[in-house]
Amino acid sequence: MPTADLLLYGGRILTLSLTRPTAEAVAIADGKILAIGRERDLRVLASSHTQKISCAGRTVIPGLIDPHLHLLSWASRLCGVDVGTARSLAEIHASLADRVLQLAPGTWLRGHGYDEFFLREKRHPTRYDLDAIPTTHPIILRHRTGHAAVLNSVALQLAGIDRLFMPPAGGIVERDPKTNEPTGVVYELEKFLRTIIPPLPDAEFRAAVRQTSDELLRHGVTSFHDTGAGNTLEDFALFRRLRDDGALQSRATVMIGGDFLPQLIAAGLSPFWR
Repeated sequence: MPTADLLLYGGRILTLSLTRPTAEAVAIADGKILAIGRERDLRVLASSHTQKISCAGRTVIPGLIDPHLHLLSWASRLCGVDVGTARSLAEIHASLADRVLQLAPGTWLRGHGYDEFFLREKRHPTRYDLDAIPTTHPIILRHRTGHAAVLNSVALQLAGIDRLFMPPAGGIVERDPKTNEPTGVVYELEKFLRTIIPPLPDAEFRAAVRQTSDELLRHGVTSFHDTGAGNTLEDFALFRRLRDDGALQSRATVMIGGDFLPQLIAAGLSPFWR
C-alpha cells in the first residue's frame, strides 16, 4: 500500500465530485492525490514520515486556475520602477530619478504602471518630461495597459525613432504636429522594442519569476494560461527552463503569438506542444 507524504485532515475538503462533493481528509504522495475520504480510512496511508496537518475545521479547495496572465511581463515589472501610484509627473520624475542612482552605466531604466487619467496633468509624459531627469541612461516608461510607452531622447535615438521612422504595422508614433518630431509616446510597439532593449540579467529575472510564482501559490493559483500575444518559440523554451529549475512552480499553459505560429510549424512541433 502506498504511503502518503502529506495528510490533510480535520477539515471540509471540497472535491468538485457530484457523487462525493465533500470529504474529511485527503492523502497526497509525490505531488499527487492518493485518496480522499473519511479521516479514519486515510490514516492507514500515513507513516512516521508523513507530514500531518490538521485543518481545524477549515475548508480546503482545489488549486485555482488563472485563465489570463502575462507572467514574463509581470516578472519584468518587478525588475523596474513601479509608478502605478503616482498622481503627478513630478512623482514619476522623483521615482525614476531615485532609481538612476542605482544603475550601472549604459543600463536601461525601466518604469511601468503609469496611467494618465490618474495624473494631475491628465496627459501622457513625453520625452521632454523624461529628459528632465539628469541622466545619460535610456529610459522606457510603460503604460499600465502595456499598449503604450514613453521613451526619453536617448532611448528614441537607440531605437532609431526619429522624424523619418516608419513604425511597423499596427504601431503608432505620436508626433509634434508642427515639427513631426516624435514626442516620445508610442503605441503598440512592444514587439519592436523587444528587439532594441536588451534582456534583463538572468539572475535578476529568475529571482523575479520566483517572486511571481510564490505570489501565485500564496493566492492558491496552481495553474495559469499565459496569453502573451508576443510569445515566441524561445519564450516557450524559457518557460520550460523556468519550470525545470524550480523557479516556476505553478503549471503553465503557454499560448504562442499568431505571428510566430509558422516558427512552431517549421520546427515540427504540434500547436499543443508540451
